[in-house]
Amino acid sequence: MPRLLHSISDNRRTRRCARAGGGAGLEINVPRARRVNLNVGPIGTAMIRCIPKGLCSWNFDIDANGHSASVEFNWVGEQGAITIDGEPHDVRKHGAFSGHWTMDSNSKTVATAQKSSVFTRSFELTTSSGSIVLRARSAFGRTMLLEGAGFDAVIAPIHSFTRRASIAGNISDFRIACFAFWLTVLLWRRAAKSD
Repeated sequence: MPRLLHSISDNRRTRRCARAGGGAGLEINVPRARRVNLNVGPIGTAMIRCIPKGLCSWNFDIDANGHSASVEFNWVGEQGAITIDGEPHDVRKHGAFSGHWTMDSNSKTVATAQKSSVFTRSFELTTSSGSIVLRARSAFGRTMLLEGAGFDAVIAPIHSFTRRASIAGNISDFRIACFAFWLTVLLWRRAAKSD
């Protein structure tokens, strides 16, 4: 049975496997993992965790250091609610075939989303800070890109056999990131219903 020896040099970890009884072993250089600082305010680079509330649930709890949210879908239709840091927000669809959603809080519209086309998985979001595009990275994957107005982030599942996800990158407004995640889950939910 080989034994594992560790040595550290030049910010890299070198692993050596030496065979019992001496002899030359295998040496592998492995880069050190970088830690992500989650202690950010509303603006900055962050890693946001998105955990489903149940095994087969489309409702999620979202957690970042200092911020939390709950994303929920109505049983019927494509509407729901997002509770962000204790403040309720309603997500409403305007017309059965419109492709237009708003996120409202205290009777004020925080953000709007318009689906670009029936045939693409992309949305144009309008916020007080500007326009943002939420689009699929590829034609077949579940990974989404959020770009524009202070955003350069990726919304992606942790791996292909789970609903757990993360939002990583530059995020200028936690509320808009939650709304973009709600829209992303809407697309995942549609794809699961069509299978």
